[in-house]
Amino acid sequence: MAERAKLNAGMRLALTPRRWPDVAREALWMARSRPVGPGAPTWPVDAAALRGVKLRWPVAYEWAPARIWTEGLLGAIGRHVRVERSDIPQPYQGIVRFEFAGALVALDYGDSPDLDAACLDDVALYFKMQHRRGGYDDERVIAGGFVPSRQELYPLLGYLRGVRDRRSFAYDVYGRFNIDAPSVAELRRRAVLTLRDQDRVGFYGGVGTVGFGRSLRDSARSRVCLDLPGNSDMCFRLIEHLALGACIVGPRPGTELHVPLVDGEHVAWVADDLSDLVDVCERYVRDDAAREAMAAAARSYFDRYLHRDQLAGYCLDHLVRLR
Repeated sequence: MAERAKLNAGMRLALTPRRWPDVAREALWMARSRPVGPGAPTWPVDAAALRGVKLRWPVAYEWAPARIWTEGLLGAIGRHVRVERSDIPQPYQGIVRFEFAGALVALDYGDSPDLDAACLDDVALYFKMQHRRGGYDDERVIAGGFVPSRQELYPLLGYLRGVRDRRSFAYDVYGRFNIDAPSVAELRRRAVLTLRDQDRVGFYGGVGTVGFGRSLRDSARSRVCLDLPGNSDMCFRLIEHLALGACIVGPRPGTELHVPLVDGEHVAWVADDLSDLVDVCERYVRDDAAREAMAAAARSYFDRYLHRDQLAGYCLDHLVRLR
């Protein structure tokens, strides 16, 4: 029950009904957008190795809202391998269990970095999205990368990048957070208060949320974007900020992506107690060259490693080894 409560809290923002002005605004921005592809594949797909292979995917998820995260990745994988929907039992919370070439595989999207031991005993490969930094003592466990909170990111991305590329910044530092998760509510409040109660850089945002597209547009109009943990160490907004090419500042998560982020190159980590938060934010607000180099590296990182087409290639690169 406790794990289910965490998952429900983790999805609350993604499942919040969107108000019609947000929907209309996003539709307009999508109409102005241009397609954004990932460029050359980082993990080229071996078509010959996939010939005749079938991926069986569950008809229903253990937790229905999981489709918000997983269907985009599945669609990208499905461009390379035959996908068949099937009635595959889903007994594990926060995990999608599927089959590849007859072997059972797990995709763990849960908030905790802990593994589900029963599930691990049941599968040949275990993709873990909240992958503990330093890994696990089991070669079947693979860092699963991460996905955005909404698939609408992709049709919005061309527009958002255009806004960011104009560098017509309205704000120095931007951060807007809900405080639904008790485990991080105090940290998020402290970060907001720390940035509000100083006069070295401007701060826009605070406690409380706005629509998905609006928040990302505010991010694109900000010199620095603040990243903080949510129900899990790694938050969706980190992925979305990488995608638009923001200069990202925040404490280092205890979990890691499949290709680790580099401090000072893709992001700027601050102390866990936020004691240097204002100092680091001010540095990147003032130093145009350092800020824009980090923003460019963040966008390149997303395109090379996190775009759903790249994640599909990464997953298939591991899956074909099960044959």
